Amino acid sequence: MGVQYSISRGALLAALTATMAVGLPACGRQGTPPAATSSVASSSLATTSSAEPAAVPSASATASPRSAAARCATAWGTGAKSTGTRMSPAEVYLVRAGRHPCFDRLVLDVNGTAPVDASVRYVRAVLSDPAGRPVGVSGPVALQVVVRAPYLGAGTSGHQPYRKVPAVGARLVPAAALAGLAVVRDVRFAGTFEGVTTVAVGAVARLPVRVFVTRDHGGRHVVVDVARR
Repeated sequence: MGVQYSISRGALLAALTATMAVGLPACGRQGTPPAATSSVASSSLATTSSAEPAAVPSASATASPRSAAARCATAWGTGAKSTGTRMSPAEVYLVRAGRHPCFDRLVLDVNGTAPVDASVRYVRAVLSDPAGRPVGVSGPVALQVVVRAPYLGAGTSGHQPYRKVPAVGARLVPAAALAGLAVVRDVRFAGTFEGVTTVAVGAVARLPVRVFVTRDHGGRHVVVDVARR
C-alpha cells in the first residue's frame, strides 16, 4: 500500500510541475502586452471615432466593388422626390459634397435634432426665393433642392452679426471639391425665405436622384444623391 501511495504522489507532483511550466511563459515573458485583445479593440475604436458618426452619411466615401455594384443596381428614377413637409427651426449651416462609386452626394447639415424634410426636382431653371429670378449654374441641367429649414443667419438662433446669409448665386461648395465630382458641376445658394432654404445644383444630365434625411446626436443631415452615368 505504501508503494502505491508514493507513486500517486509522484504522479501528482509531475502533473503540477508540467502545468506551471506551460502557464509561466505566457505570463512572465518580457515584452508581451498583458491585454493584446484590448489593444486591438481600442485601436479600432479610435479609428472609428475619427470618422463621421455612422448615422451621418459621409460626403466622400469608398466602397468595395461588390457593395458598389449593389447600389448601382438601384433604380431611383429622375422624377421629383420629397421626404415630407415637416419644417425645422434649426438652421442649415454647411453644405458638403463628395464622390461615391455610383453617385455624387450632397449633404446639407442642419444644426438641430428637430425633424426636417426636403425635396428635389429637375427644373428648367432654379428660381431664387423670394425674388423668383433664375439662378445660373454650371452644367446643362438644373436640380432644385429645397430644405424646410432656414439658412444660418436667417433663423431664430439669435443675433449673429458675424454670420451673413450668402448672396443669391454664391457658391456653397468650393471649386476644389466640385472638381472631384463625376456628375455634379455646381452648387449655389438660391435664397432662404419663411424658414425654407433653396439650393441650385448643376448636373451633366438628367440623372436618377434620391433624397433622405438622417440624424445623429447633434443634428439632422439632408442627403441628396445624383447617380453617375
